[in-house]
Amino acid sequence: EEVARLQAQAEKKRLEAEIKRMEVKLQQGGDDGKVRSWKRPPPPAQSSSTSSAPPSWAWASRAQAAGELTDEADKANRGRQFGGVGAMAVAEQERHERLEDEERERQKRMIQEGKDRAERRRIEDRERDERRQQEEARLEEQKRIAQEWREKEARERQIAEEERQRAQAQEEQRRREHEAKIAASREADLKLAQQANDELLQETEARHAAEREAELAEESRRQQEFQAQQEAERLKHVEAQAEIRKEYDSIRQTDREREQQAEQERRTEFETKRAEEDKAHLERLETEKRARQEREKQRKQEIEGMRQKEEQEFDELKKQELHESLLRRQKYLAEAEVRRIQDEEARKEREEQERKELDAQERKRRAEWEDRMKREDKERAATLEKLRLEDEAREKARKERDEQDRLELEKRQREWKEQEDAQKEKIAALLRQEKELQERQAEMVKQEEAKKAELEAQALREEEERLAEEKKAEEEKLKREEELEQLRLKEEALLQKEKEMQQKAEEESKKIEAELEKAKKEEAEEKARQEEAQRIADEKQA
Repeated sequence: EEVARLQAQAEKKRLEAEIKRMEVKLQQGGDDGKVRSWKRPPPPAQSSSTSSAPPSWAWASRAQAAGELTDEADKANRGRQFGGVGAMAVAEQERHERLEDEERERQKRMIQEGKDRAERRRIEDRERDERRQQEEARLEEQKRIAQEWREKEARERQIAEEERQRAQAQEEQRRREHEAKIAASREADLKLAQQANDELLQETEARHAAEREAELAEESRRQQEFQAQQEAERLKHVEAQAEIRKEYDSIRQTDREREQQAEQERRTEFETKRAEEDKAHLERLETEKRARQEREKQRKQEIEGMRQKEEQEFDELKKQELHESLLRRQKYLAEAEVRRIQDEEARKEREEQERKELDAQERKRRAEWEDRMKREDKERAATLEKLRLEDEAREKARKERDEQDRLELEKRQREWKEQEDAQKEKIAALLRQEKELQERQAEMVKQEEAKKAELEAQALREEEERLAEEKKAEEEKLKREEELEQLRLKEEALLQKEKEMQQKAEEESKKIEAELEKAKKEEAEEKARQEEAQRIADEKQA
């Protein structure tokens, strides 16, 4: 548009200079020094979209007509001087009327051409609006498809979350059933131990209770230490995770905090449930302890009754069976002591085995948890590294594309500047040619004036020379007409080149629009890939 505007300004200045030159020529060639009336042509029509000047051939035709008028005026002047004034005047009048008719026809054609150009511009504007509306509709359709895709992904994430919650509930149910089985097994073992320990004395029960309480305290302490260590490791992991994601996921900080809060709530709920279960287990053990003490008290009362009964029987039979009773009692006490020692050793072995199994299970759970956390850390680090590399690759590709676009734009600007310089040089050459032509015409006018003076002084003597000069002037006229025709052809070639340059500029603009559309599409695809990567990372984190 800038090149077209500059060319239109140069064309307008050149035509104004040519009109002024023709006015001067008409003034010099008037009848008896009278100035002929010359109506300046209307200014170039201004369009709503781009400024355009009338065709150059119209101005050339006007210049040619003005030249013919000048020649006819010269002939009429000479005719009046040498006779035949009426015929020359009639011929001049007819010529003038014919030229006026041709001028009116040319003006009508120019007006019609202007209307045609305006109609073509309106059609082009309407087509451009339709294309823009189609493009907007296509963009709206793409937005709708993207929205549907996002809704579909949200539904899939919701379904996956529900599946995960169901799996977690099933895992929790299995864990409770397993703990119930363990509790039932422990209860059966306790019952067996109670049946085996029914014959023990109060000191053995007191020692056993003290050891059990110590073991429970130790178990509680180990559980608290494990929970504290687990909490410390979790906090450390959360801090490391926050530091890593602070660099790559600053935009989604709110989502991460919400997920961390939910994870903390679930962990707190799990710890609360576990504390409640431990409390219930301790209460159950305390209840069993009280029941066992009651049974032991009853057992002692029964033993005391049996002892008193045995003392009575011993008193009754001490005379007859003193020796046998002593032997039987010693044997019974020895067997009871042996049974007690064996039961105590068996109980200790079972408790030791149970403690070892619990420690092994605890170590196994802790090792599995540590392995799982390490795997998750590695996967998270690998994912973050992959995302970082993808971001770097995309940034590098974008910079390369920007550099290529910049180089291409600079190349096109250089080409446009070279074309503009060449066009300016051509216009300058045409202006120089026009100036030379004006100088030659001015010199010819001077020569004609000299010839007129010579003809006035030597009218009758140099009639033949006058005829020869007229013939020479006619040849010069034909030569000028040929030069004007060549100038018109050159101007038409320049106009054709201008149209080609405009078409080329339109093609370049279309290419740039296509590239912009392509860049928008790539940006949308890149955004979709980022959302997909974020969704995968969120699922892995969950």
